[in-house]
Amino acid sequence: MIGYYYQSPGSQDIQEIRDSSYIINIIEDPIAGDWNYEINGNLILALDLVGMTLLDPVKAVYFMNSKIPVSVGLSTVEETSGDLEPSDFKISCKIKYPDMSTTEWIVLLDDGQKNDLLEGDGIFNYLFEELSGPGDYPVEFAIEHIPTGSSSLKEMVFTVTDYQPVKKDIFLKIENNIIAGSATKIYANFEDFSEGDFSYTISVPDGTDISGTLLDNGEEKYGDESASDGIYSAILEELEAAGDYMVEVRGDYQSSEGYELFQVQEVIIGKYIWIAEIDEILEIEGKDAILEFKIKMESIYDKDLIIGFDPQKTSGGIIDRVETDSNILEAGTAKDIGVKVYFKDGLEPGEYTISVPFVLGDVYHSDTIIGVLYEESSFMLDLKTLSGLILIFASLIALIFLLYTVISMRKLQINLTNPRMIIAFAIFIVLFITGLIMFFI
Repeated sequence: MIGYYYQSPGSQDIQEIRDSSYIINIIEDPIAGDWNYEINGNLILALDLVGMTLLDPVKAVYFMNSKIPVSVGLSTVEETSGDLEPSDFKISCKIKYPDMSTTEWIVLLDDGQKNDLLEGDGIFNYLFEELSGPGDYPVEFAIEHIPTGSSSLKEMVFTVTDYQPVKKDIFLKIENNIIAGSATKIYANFEDFSEGDFSYTISVPDGTDISGTLLDNGEEKYGDESASDGIYSAILEELEAAGDYMVEVRGDYQSSEGYELFQVQEVIIGKYIWIAEIDEILEIEGKDAILEFKIKMESIYDKDLIIGFDPQKTSGGIIDRVETDSNILEAGTAKDIGVKVYFKDGLEPGEYTISVPFVLGDVYHSDTIIGVLYEESSFMLDLKTLSGLILIFASLIALIFLLYTVISMRKLQINLTNPRMIIAFAIFIVLFITGLIMFFI
């Protein structure tokens, strides 16, 4: 039984026609105002609850080896109130092949996975790839309202042809002076400079997309030099984040046979800082636990960056501090940076894997992994130690000369305050103390 309920601003004559399967109410002269009605029963059509829009296939003809997007969007019916809950609906389709065989019912999904961009947006998607040959492919859509079990059907047809058109090539040019921090200009044209509709999509490092249209209108604000010359242009503001930018330009056009075609061209541009990896194991040289090495850094960036380190990262507490021979990485340069890693006291001999936490300005962080070999020795000669030993040895020569002079002067009964004595003694003191300092410090 189908029940019918209504409310009106006043009394109203309503003629009712009943049958075993339906009820019709006729209001011959309705009073002006807002009317509310409610239908109860099990024959409410799902399409009375929502609007169903076929978004894809948008083209009537596809070529062999194509992937056919099947997409349906739901929306509230005009002049109705209430929120649309996409999860209350199930959308499915059945596709008939040219040989009259059919697929099973295929469920379109609104789950944000694979071919669906956003979960719960009311757009249900499926990608049909099982083309059997040229011909017509009728598609039957079913929409089911899960809470009430009501359903409705809708049909459409797309055609597949084995015609293989010759596609036009796109010539793509990008002007992008990262170092100067200037805007990015995109130019695109077909090989024959024919008309088309050009658009771009840029995938930025944080995972978001920027999209827009390229124009051929001769306006300077779009970077277009001449109108209707077949070269389409667009200007983007400065690309701020460091990383790779995937630029995809699509050109849509119509073939001489009237088919709607498109071509895509992609290119990657970068705004980045690069720090070389160190593959070999580095050895600590000298008696002190200090690792010295050079590492190559390159900046494709629009400003100078301060080279620093994250003090919170100490490779498990064994690193005391890190120093470099240069504190600035200039924009657009590549150079070798000298690095000193000072280990904390008490470092045991052995092989270590450390992480040097480079921080360049506020735009780049990189933990450079390095293998380190430390072999402690009871006596290790580095250049400074060797120089100290040489000075101590030289001071001993001065001491021998001083003693010989003293003995000789006593025999000759010469005053020991002779200037030669004072000079020899001063040389000995200077060389000896300097040598001790260089050897032990």
